[in-house]
Amino acid sequence: MKKRFGVYILLLSAGLLSACPTPSTNNEQTSADAGMTERTPPPELPPPENPIGKQDQPELIDDGFVFTEGPLWDAKNKIVYFSDLIGNTLYKMTLGDPVDIQKVRGETQLGNGLALDAKGRIVTCERITRRLSVMESDGTVNTLVDKYEGKLLNGPNDITVHSDGAIYFTDPPYALSDDKKELDFNGVFRLAPDGKTLTALWKGEAKTLPNGIILSPYDQKLYFADAANDVIWVGTLKADGGIETPKKFVDTGEGPDGLAMDANG
Repeated sequence: MKKRFGVYILLLSAGLLSACPTPSTNNEQTSADAGMTERTPPPELPPPENPIGKQDQPELIDDGFVFTEGPLWDAKNKIVYFSDLIGNTLYKMTLGDPVDIQKVRGETQLGNGLALDAKGRIVTCERITRRLSVMESDGTVNTLVDKYEGKLLNGPNDITVHSDGAIYFTDPPYALSDDKKELDFNGVFRLAPDGKTLTALWKGEAKTLPNGIILSPYDQKLYFADAANDVIWVGTLKADGGIETPKKFVDTGEGPDGLAMDANG
């Protein structure tokens, strides 16, 4: 039987889980040295709970896709973007009655994770071209970054954006043969707000697969999944945008994939 992948939607009382930049607040301080925005956290977060457990079952919207990935919530326009990885297509889903799904871009090169950059442009993790691409308002697609220290990336997988515009992404070697691999590690990277400075924050050994990635509210911590070792790691962000040595956050027991963060962190 041919498998058909669907698009589901789950509306939470606190809003959609989001991998978009953290909304601005009035509690902002700018670091002149690092050029970053620091946010004062709330005095106390609510106790942990399962945000999905009390909700209705997910609603199937459409199942006519090959391999859906990378959901992105555009709060300003009330649109959900998502990738059909094997179908090489980027779609947008406008909420309403009925829900409307339209093709945005084809030939996405096994596009996976999606994000909106500081200018509101769609950034896509492309596996075949081994790059982050950015789509301009006129529909043209350009390379945002594809090399680290002169060597091609493995194949960006997932992505999250800091409130200052910096982009954090994972770079596993899915479907990349050893003879084509140029980097000697599987990394987690930060692309500075200037779009030019790329920093490797974590260098995983051969038997690692960095996958889902997300920033906590107020951009204090960075979480990322290692699908090969069934672990989610967490690192505290530093003033320069880097992270402290990551620590094991949880053993998932099964290969973790995409991550999302609710409003309570």
